[in-house]
Amino acid sequence: MIQSNKHVCFIKYKTYRSPCGIYELEYPTNWKLLREENILNICPRDEIGAVTISAYSFESKTNEEIIKLLKDQFESTNRKINIDMKILGQQAAFQFKFFDNMTNRSWLVIAKRHNKDFVLATVNSTEEDMEHRRIEYIRILNRLTLKGNNHP
Repeated sequence: MIQSNKHVCFIKYKTYRSPCGIYELEYPTNWKLLREENILNICPRDEIGAVTISAYSFESKTNEEIIKLLKDQFESTNRKINIDMKILGQQAAFQFKFFDNMTNRSWLVIAKRHNKDFVLATVNSTEEDMEHRRIEYIRILNRLTLKGNNHP
């Protein structure tokens, strides 16, 4: 339940499981899901922002190689990123955020790794929408779980 001024909103969530069984997450039932191969987009009905999930399998990538991969993808000459990394057992999580001046979009990036499975989750939206829907975006990212070796 989220309280906003004097109005109370109840947001219902539904579980999505990736077809390959690598991950699952919860998303608001009134949002749209668009899936194309290993990429899932979860968008509010107005499509101002989006959560994008990509799933991959890597043979023996180290955490340092994953950090380099993320920097290669998201850094530019005028934007440096600082990646926070947390390790818990065989799982690693990477997180950073930035603002893209070229597109006027805010980004929040989370990557999770378990053994050879790797999931990249991004949120990108306008600053105004990011503030407005922060709770929903964060909940989707927080409820993203890797299933480990439980998939075929």
